[in-house]
Amino acid sequence: MQFGTNFTLDAKNLALASSFAACYVVSSFWTLFPVIGDYGKFITVASIIAPLIGMILGPFLGAAAVSIGGAIALFNGAYGIWSLAAGIASTFCSGLLFNQKRNICIISYLCLFTGFAFYPNYGPVWSFPLTVWMHIVAFALLVSPLTRLAAKNVYEPNDHAKNFLGVFIIVFVSVLYGHMAGSLVFEMVYFPLFAPLKEASNFSWKLVAFQYPIERLIMAFAATVIGVALIKALKKLSFL
Repeated sequence: MQFGTNFTLDAKNLALASSFAACYVVSSFWTLFPVIGDYGKFITVASIIAPLIGMILGPFLGAAAVSIGGAIALFNGAYGIWSLAAGIASTFCSGLLFNQKRNICIISYLCLFTGFAFYPNYGPVWSFPLTVWMHIVAFALLVSPLTRLAAKNVYEPNDHAKNFLGVFIIVFVSVLYGHMAGSLVFEMVYFPLFAPLKEASNFSWKLVAFQYPIERLIMAFAATVIGVALIKALKKLSFL
């Protein structure tokens, strides 16, 4: 069976969403590696499996599963609300790309980028524009022909290189998409809207400009390794 961009809330889908939500809760408490430059904070396994859930369940059912699981993890102190937003967004994006709904992803990517980069007085464009360089790279990849081929490459039989490349492209764009969503929520929570420019100038994105690309590449690579093996297994079981 394969899930696309449409789904109904029947017993089967509710069971699937609940099962993946439970997996997401558990993975939210498994730390993967520390956040560079932020002592005591960790990237969790949930950040890696979020885009894979989107590929398996689709953008809407997958996002519903991550929303449920993420809300439970948030309530139990696994992470902050910005991490929940990042997980939901990453799942939604990967589900769209895997199901060949690239135009929706492009439009929503631009909206997120604008909100995050130009957030009044605190957005990275105002203090250190170089921060958004990898988001621009991901967008260039998103609008390129490569994303059209990515989902097809995932299904390419007996071609491990194409399988790996297809999953990596989808996951890479999705984790950057999620990073923007999480960063935008972070800005909205911690920074007053339309704060005085003098006050806002005390904050700079310079510290994270070269930090998050390393994290996102590690996450994308790890998710791809897991995703290729998982998708192959699910295809053999006729789940995909």
